[in-house]
Parts: sequence; structure tokens; C-alpha cells
Amino acid sequence: MGSQNQIKSKLLEMEGGKFQRLCDDWLHRKGYENINPIGMMKTTDRVVKGTPDCLFMQENGKYIFSEYTVQQDRLANKLEDDISKCFDEAKTGIPIDNISEIIICYLGKLSTEEIIKLRNLCYDRKVMLTLYGLDSISLSIKNSYPVLSETYLDLPLDTGQLLSVDDFIERYGKSNFTTSIDNELLFCDDLLNDAIKTLDAFDFLLVSGAAGLGKTLFSVTLAKRLLSENKNLNVICLFDKGADLIRDITAYFSEPGDYLIFVDDANRLDNRLDYLLHYLNESDKNRTFRIIATVRDYARNSVIEKVNKFTELHEQVISPLSNEQIKELSETIYGIKNGEYQKRIQEISCGNPRLAVMASKIAIETNKIQSIQNVTSLYKDYFGENENVKQVVDDEKLITTVCSISFFRKIDKLNEQQMRWVESSFGIQSEEFWELVDVLHKREIVDLYESEVVKITDQVLSTYLFYSAVFEKRVIAFSTIVNDFYPNYTRTIVDALNPVINAFDQKKVVADIRSEIKDIFDEFSKNKGVETSL
Repeated sequence: MGSQNQIKSKLLEMEGGKFQRLCDDWLHRKGYENINPIGMMKTTDRVVKGTPDCLFMQENGKYIFSEYTVQQDRLANKLEDDISKCFDEAKTGIPIDNISEIIICYLGKLSTEEIIKLRNLCYDRKVMLTLYGLDSISLSIKNSYPVLSETYLDLPLDTGQLLSVDDFIERYGKSNFTTSIDNELLFCDDLLNDAIKTLDAFDFLLVSGAAGLGKTLFSVTLAKRLLSENKNLNVICLFDKGADLIRDITAYFSEPGDYLIFVDDANRLDNRLDYLLHYLNESDKNRTFRIIATVRDYARNSVIEKVNKFTELHEQVISPLSNEQIKELSETIYGIKNGEYQKRIQEISCGNPRLAVMASKIAIETNKIQSIQNVTSLYKDYFGENENVKQVVDDEKLITTVCSISFFRKIDKLNEQQMRWVESSFGIQSEEFWELVDVLHKREIVDLYESEVVKITDQVLSTYLFYSAVFEKRVIAFSTIVNDFYPNYTRTIVDALNPVINAFDQKKVVADIRSEIKDIFDEFSKNKGVETSL
């Protein structure tokens, strides 16, 4: 983890263009909106001539100018020249009376006399001057915006699991496999209004429903709505990497404020959810905490039981869409107006917006209605055409490795019991397993934290790969999983199976399970009186 001195050292190494990008991002996060980076090329970190370096338009018609420099020598002269240019209407096209503030971000040193002189240049013209030097910027990054350190300085300050809403949406969308959550939420205005009222009165809202119904999109849209109504609200989104959370939570929630925490797939946090829940009882006049959490329907009972130990829980159930809504979704977002395609998308999605999005994308890409015949073919077309996924599915070692990760949800190198299971149940020696993980990470199939914790962030991809490994390729027999993990890890088996049963041909999957475990269950029934329900 980086310290302030390490941040300062990294800042001092920066080139002008990248420093300017960082400062624009930093100021935007501090509340300076309507940003116009005049001194930057559109899609690169190269600077171009322009005054000011960046222009912020205010709602009152005034303008804020910002100037950035990494220059060390003769810094005061450089900044004096920059300020003079900002007041040159021939260069800016903006009258001095319309300038409310000039912001300068710099990395060199200024004496007290130099600071006073620069301020007077602005104050004489009734313009505020704000100076942000090396210490101000580095402290702010360390204490308030650690994501900037990883993004621009390649220096992680935390585990990268606690993010702003915008950073969460961006990070969520980086996967090649997830359906986007930066698009408009349709058909949920009444549900959003109800959820806002709930969070006005209570401190925990559970958003539940089957996989793919839009729980995450609903929740981030709700968080953004609440933030737009209260600019002082601290919205923190948990992007689970499987790493420990205690240090991050302590750092983020130590200051006074009104906090809203979003937890996606709460059941997958295990005991780490307790770290967050205990904050609900920490609310006082200086700090208040509320939580929005999503959970899939099959796991809701375990989460409800856990939350009820800490606070009163209120639930918002997300239901499937109607056929007419699915039609509107495919037409509004993807422009699909062909009636035959619309009907097939309705049939294949069964009210599930994620499947409707997947089907719409494939329909557009292939322009063949045969590509969206059924859910199984949809998954294969959606994921199977990706070259990285194809290589994994076709390689027995890689698909076995990814199957074990999907089953456990995350694997920790330091968890000796897990590593023994990987060796005994999945037949991969520890050293080889982590070599294969590195291959999967490079192919963007798994996420790897500090070379010690591995997981598949996208749950739909995880489901597809587990299905491929166990029920198609059969590289791991389901009977092996039952023999090794039942009944002590029944919950883990159920969590792995439920998404598969819901996503693929249920009759076929259940029939496969029956045929593999009949003898095992008969033996258990005889010896231990276990009731068979499959």
C-alpha cells in the first residue's frame, strides 16, 4: 500500500499531459463540473496550446479557469505568466468580469512572498485564486480519492474495493462479458420512488430477485438519484475482489458524514458483510449509515437472517418484465423493430432483461434469428464466440481450474484447506494451479488480487464456465463434487447449482444430476437418513 511520500514521488515523475488529466479528474471529483479541457488533445495525454488549460462553466454564467504545471524552475514567473494570459481577453474570449476563480495545480515550491504576489494579481481584478501544491494534491489523493493513485500513478492505496458510483459503473463495465449498467433504467419509476421513501425512514434496503432482472442497475440508479438530491451524501459502492475489507472500511468511514453503502451480491461476502453491517449501529449525530444490498432470490433467506441481527430490514423485489416491456427494451436500446426478432427475444428471455440484452446484441451482430433459438445457444453464442473463452473451454486444465474458482467463488492462496481441495477434488497441484490462474488473468477471465486471491467477477460468465466444465465437457464429475463436499458444504453446492439450473435447460441439468448422484444419495439415505429431494 502506498504512503503520501510515495504519492509525492510518483507525482513528481509525471509528464505534463498525464498530470493535467489527473488534475481534471481530481477537480471534477471535488465538485467542479461542466469541464472543458482546452489544453488537452481529445483522446491522448498530449497537451496543446490553449488558455486556460481547463475551463469550468458555472450555472450563474461565470467561469472558473484552471492552469496546471509540472515545471520546477522559475515556477513563480511561469505562474505569473499563466495568470496574465488568463486575463487576456484576446486569448480567452472571456471578459475578466465573467471570471470568478483561477485554480492552479503545481508540483514545485513557492515562497510566501511569491504566493502573496500571485494572489494580488487576481484579487486586484476581484478574481479568487486557489493554489493546490504537491502536499495538498497528495494528501487529498491519499485520504479522499485513492482510486486516482491506482489509475494515474500505478500505486494502489487500498484494495480497490470501495468505489464511488461512477467508478463502480466504470469498473463493472470493464469486463468484456457483463451487460452494461451505465444505460437507462426502464419501467422502474414507481419502484425507485418507493425505495427512496424506504431509505428515508430505514437504514437497510434489500433488493432481491432472480439473476439478470436488473438488481444492480436498479441499485446504482437509486444511489445516483439519492446523490443528486443530496450532494453531501457519501456514496460508497463495494466492488468485491475477495480481499479483506477491514482496513479499507476503517479508512473510508472514519470521518463525519452521511454514508450510503451499496453492496452487490451480499450473500457472496460471507463474514465480510458483518464488517459493514455493524456500522448501522454506529450512527450518531456525526455519522449516519444506510445500506442498499442486492441478493439473488435463492440466497435471500441467509442474508435476511444475518441482517436481522443488526437492524430492521426492508425488501424491494425486482420482478420479470412483461412481453411488452421486453419489446420496448429491445426497440429502445437496440433499435430492433422486426416483429419476428422481437417475438423470439420475448420467448427466450421470459421477462429477464439481461437475457433480452444478450439476445438483442447477438441478433444485431449476426442478423440471424437462428442465433437466438434457446437460452443454452444464447449463452454459447454470447460467450463462446469470445476467443479467450473458447480457448479456456477447449483446454482441459484451464476449464478445470476455472471450474474450481467458480465453485468456491474465490480462492485464496493462503487458505490451506482450499488449496488441499483444489489438489484432491480438482486434481491440480498448487504451483500449477497458480500458473494456470495467471493465464486466465491475462485472458481477462478471472480477477487476481495481489497474486493471492482469484475470483470470476462476472457471475454470468462464472455460471457458463461451471456449466461447461461439469455438464458439457464433464471434466469434473458432479458426483465428485457431491462426494467431497456434501453435506458439510451444502450451501456452496447449492450456490453453484442454482444459477446453472435457472440459466440452462432445467430438465436436462436435473436429469444429469439425478443420474450422477443416485447411488450416492441412496447410500446417504441408508446410513444417515438423508432425505433426497432431487
